Amino acid sequence: MFKAIPYENISTYKDPISLFNEDGVVLVRDKEKGKVNPITIGWGSIGVLWGKPCCTIFIHESRYSKHLLDEEDFFSVCFLPKEQKKMVAYFGKFSGRDVDKIKESGLEVVDGDYPFLKDSELVIFCKKVGQTKFDESKISLPDIKNWCQQSGVHSIYFGEIVKVIVRDEK
Repeated sequence: MFKAIPYENISTYKDPISLFNEDGVVLVRDKEKGKVNPITIGWGSIGVLWGKPCCTIFIHESRYSKHLLDEEDFFSVCFLPKEQKKMVAYFGKFSGRDVDKIKESGLEVVDGDYPFLKDSELVIFCKKVGQTKFDESKISLPDIKNWCQQSGVHSIYFGEIVKVIVRDEK
Protein backbone atom coordinates (compact mmCIF):
# COMPACT_ATOMS: atom_id res chain seq x y z
CA MET A 1 0.00 0.00 0.00
CA PHE A 2 1.25 3.48 -0.85
CA LYS A 3 0.42 6.95 0.33
CA ALA A 4 0.98 10.29 -1.39
CA ILE A 5 3.19 12.86 0.31
CA PRO A 6 4.05 16.47 -0.58
CA TYR A 7 7.34 16.62 -2.49
CA GLU A 8 8.67 18.89 0.26
CA ASN A 9 8.50 15.91 2.63
CA ILE A 10 10.81 13.59 0.66
CA SER A 11 13.54 14.28 3.21
CA THR A 12 11.35 12.70 5.90
CA TYR A 13 11.77 9.38 4.08
CA LYS A 14 15.05 9.68 2.19
CA ASP A 15 18.00 12.07 2.36
CA PRO A 16 17.69 14.15 -0.85
CA ILE A 17 21.46 14.69 -1.06
CA SER A 18 22.28 10.98 -1.08
CA LEU A 19 19.04 9.90 -2.75
CA PHE A 20 20.63 9.17 -6.12
CA ASN A 21 23.73 7.60 -4.59
CA GLU A 22 21.42 4.72 -3.73
CA ASP A 23 20.78 4.14 -7.44
CA GLY A 24 17.28 4.88 -8.57
CA VAL A 25 15.42 3.09 -11.30
CA VAL A 26 13.68 5.14 -13.96
CA LEU A 27 10.65 3.61 -15.65
CA VAL A 28 9.56 4.83 -19.05
CA ARG A 29 7.06 3.37 -21.48
CA ASP A 30 8.07 2.25 -24.95
CA LYS A 31 5.28 3.83 -26.99
CA GLU A 32 5.84 1.51 -29.96
CA LYS A 33 5.84 -1.76 -27.99
CA GLY A 34 3.60 -0.64 -25.13
CA LYS A 35 5.89 -2.19 -22.53
CA VAL A 36 7.67 -0.49 -19.65
CA ASN A 37 11.46 -0.32 -19.63
CA PRO A 38 13.49 0.27 -16.46
CA ILE A 39 17.01 1.71 -16.34
CA THR A 40 19.33 2.23 -13.41
CA ILE A 41 20.42 5.79 -12.76
CA GLY A 42 23.11 6.93 -10.39
CA TRP A 43 22.93 10.64 -11.12
CA GLY A 44 20.01 12.88 -10.32
CA SER A 45 18.73 15.65 -8.13
CA ILE A 46 15.55 17.21 -6.87
CA GLY A 47 14.92 20.91 -6.53
CA VAL A 48 13.16 23.79 -8.21
CA LEU A 49 13.34 24.77 -11.87
CA TRP A 50 11.20 27.44 -13.52
CA GLY A 51 9.31 27.80 -10.26
CA LYS A 52 8.25 24.13 -10.33
CA PRO A 53 9.38 21.21 -8.15
CA CYS A 54 11.62 19.15 -10.41
CA CYS A 55 13.56 15.94 -10.55
CA THR A 56 16.56 15.95 -12.86
CA ILE A 57 17.96 12.70 -14.20
CA PHE A 58 20.94 11.90 -16.41
CA ILE A 59 20.91 9.14 -19.04
CA HIS A 60 23.91 8.13 -21.14
CA GLU A 61 23.53 8.84 -24.87
CA SER A 62 24.04 5.19 -25.82
CA ARG A 63 21.17 3.84 -23.70
CA TYR A 64 17.98 2.50 -25.24
CA SER A 65 16.05 4.30 -22.50
CA LYS A 66 17.38 7.63 -23.82
CA HIS A 67 15.48 7.03 -27.06
CA LEU A 68 12.35 6.14 -25.06
CA LEU A 69 12.65 9.23 -22.85
CA ASP A 70 13.03 11.40 -25.94
CA GLU A 71 9.64 10.15 -27.15
CA GLU A 72 7.75 10.06 -23.82
CA ASP A 73 6.24 12.87 -21.75
CA PHE A 74 6.16 10.98 -18.43
CA PHE A 75 8.58 8.96 -16.34
CA SER A 76 8.82 7.73 -12.79
CA VAL A 77 11.86 7.38 -10.56
CA CYS A 78 11.60 4.40 -8.21
CA PHE A 79 13.77 3.73 -5.20
CA LEU A 80 13.80 0.06 -4.24
CA PRO A 81 14.72 -1.40 -0.85
CA LYS A 82 18.35 -2.39 -0.26
CA GLU A 83 17.38 -6.07 -0.67
CA GLN A 84 16.73 -5.29 -4.35
CA LYS A 85 20.25 -3.90 -4.98
CA LYS A 86 21.05 -6.77 -7.39
CA MET A 87 17.91 -6.01 -9.38
CA VAL A 88 18.81 -2.33 -9.60
CA ALA A 89 22.21 -3.38 -10.98
CA TYR A 90 20.54 -5.79 -13.43
CA PHE A 91 18.45 -2.96 -14.88
CA GLY A 92 21.68 -1.09 -15.64
CA LYS A 93 23.53 -4.00 -17.23
CA PHE A 94 21.06 -5.16 -19.86
CA SER A 95 19.31 -3.29 -22.65
CA GLY A 96 15.57 -3.13 -23.14
CA ARG A 97 16.35 -3.52 -26.86
CA ASP A 98 17.39 -7.11 -26.23
CA VAL A 99 15.43 -8.29 -23.22
CA ASP A 100 12.17 -7.57 -21.40
CA LYS A 101 13.81 -6.52 -18.14
CA ILE A 102 10.54 -6.41 -16.20
CA LYS A 103 9.63 -9.96 -17.22
CA GLU A 104 13.15 -11.23 -16.46
CA SER A 105 13.28 -9.46 -13.08
CA GLY A 106 10.05 -10.92 -11.77
CA LEU A 107 9.13 -7.52 -10.37
CA GLU A 108 5.62 -6.19 -10.84
CA VAL A 109 4.76 -2.91 -12.54
CA VAL A 110 1.81 -0.88 -11.35
CA ASP A 111 0.65 0.49 -14.70
CA GLY A 112 -0.91 3.81 -15.63
CA ASP A 113 0.25 7.14 -17.06
CA TYR A 114 3.16 6.88 -14.63
CA PRO A 115 4.10 3.21 -14.28
CA PHE A 116 6.14 2.27 -11.23
CA LEU A 117 7.61 -0.78 -9.51
CA LYS A 118 5.33 -2.25 -6.85
CA ASP A 119 8.33 -3.05 -4.60
CA SER A 120 9.43 0.60 -4.43
CA GLU A 121 9.88 2.41 -1.13
CA LEU A 122 9.64 5.87 -2.72
CA VAL A 123 8.44 6.91 -6.19
CA ILE A 124 8.71 10.32 -7.83
CA PHE A 125 6.31 10.78 -10.75
CA CYS A 126 7.47 13.31 -13.34
CA LYS A 127 6.14 15.10 -16.40
CA LYS A 128 9.05 15.88 -18.70
CA VAL A 129 9.40 19.64 -19.08
CA GLY A 130 12.75 19.80 -20.86
CA GLN A 131 15.91 18.06 -21.87
CA THR A 132 19.37 18.96 -23.01
CA LYS A 133 22.78 17.37 -23.44
CA PHE A 134 26.00 17.94 -21.57
CA ASP A 135 28.36 20.13 -23.57
CA GLU A 136 31.65 18.45 -22.75
CA SER A 137 33.56 21.59 -23.84
CA LYS A 138 31.96 23.37 -20.86
CA ILE A 139 33.07 20.81 -18.28
CA SER A 140 35.86 22.33 -16.20
CA LEU A 141 37.02 19.32 -14.17
CA PRO A 142 39.79 17.57 -16.15
CA ASP A 143 39.04 14.06 -14.86
CA ILE A 144 35.33 14.39 -15.69
CA LYS A 145 36.08 15.92 -19.08
CA ASN A 146 38.47 13.04 -19.84
CA TRP A 147 35.86 10.52 -18.72
CA CYS A 148 33.25 12.11 -21.04
CA GLN A 149 35.67 12.09 -23.97
CA GLN A 150 36.26 8.36 -23.46
CA SER A 151 32.76 7.25 -22.48
CA GLY A 152 30.46 9.80 -24.07
CA VAL A 153 28.09 12.30 -22.57
CA HIS A 154 24.73 12.10 -20.84
CA SER A 155 21.45 13.73 -21.70
CA ILE A 156 19.76 15.67 -18.94
CA TYR A 157 16.01 15.32 -18.42
CA PHE A 158 14.01 17.74 -16.32
CA GLY A 159 10.76 16.40 -14.92
CA GLU A 160 8.19 18.41 -13.05
CA ILE A 161 7.33 16.45 -9.93
CA VAL A 162 3.60 15.82 -10.17
CA LYS A 163 3.30 13.31 -7.32
CA VAL A 164 5.41 11.50 -4.75
CA ILE A 165 4.37 8.29 -3.04
CA VAL A 166 5.96 6.23 -0.27
CA ARG A 167 5.33 2.72 0.96
CA ASP A 168 2.84 2.88 3.78
CA GLU A 169 3.89 0.38 6.42
CA LYS A 170 0.40 0.22 7.95
